[in-house]
Amino acid sequence: FEEAIANYHRAIAANTDFWPAYNNNGVALSAQGKYDEAIQNYSMAIALYTKAAKIGGDYATVHFNLGDAFFHVNRINEAALQFEEAVRIRPEVAAFRNSLGVALIRLGRNNEAARQFLQALQLDPEHAGAHHNLAMILSHQGNFQEAIAHFSEALRIQPKYSEARRNMQEVLKKISDLQEKRQRPNEG
Repeated sequence: FEEAIANYHRAIAANTDFWPAYNNNGVALSAQGKYDEAIQNYSMAIALYTKAAKIGGDYATVHFNLGDAFFHVNRINEAALQFEEAVRIRPEVAAFRNSLGVALIRLGRNNEAARQFLQALQLDPEHAGAHHNLAMILSHQGNFQEAIAHFSEALRIQPKYSEARRNMQEVLKKISDLQEKRQRPNEG
């Protein structure tokens, strides 16, 4: 990544208004865990793109990348705003909606998050992450059977999805415990 970052710095030095270089530099910095520096680069990319005549390109991705960097440094409100902007620009991208949903969960806005996951699944029924995330909300609401169905779909799509497997096992245990409790005679 160091070589890539050096190349992006040269590109920026050659043309300080070239927003894609800032975005790509942010991606490389994020990959190294340098989220604060990545945030600066993504912010610059958005500012330059907005200032430009908007003659092509996909700055929804820059908003998404900035949101991802904010998320990694636990700036969840700012992450959600960037994910919302990415969705506003490119509402047909399931990954943008899934990430917005995850941020909304962290903000305690589960109903809004569930809507984003459902919309992501309408756009891409094979999005394992959206199935898993929706299943988590459903299980917290006590809709265990629906949750199991979405966990199962996530695992069908991505069989090595260990988090989905673990969470589904936890829900199955809750179901088993509830059934066992109902079958016991009242003790009093």
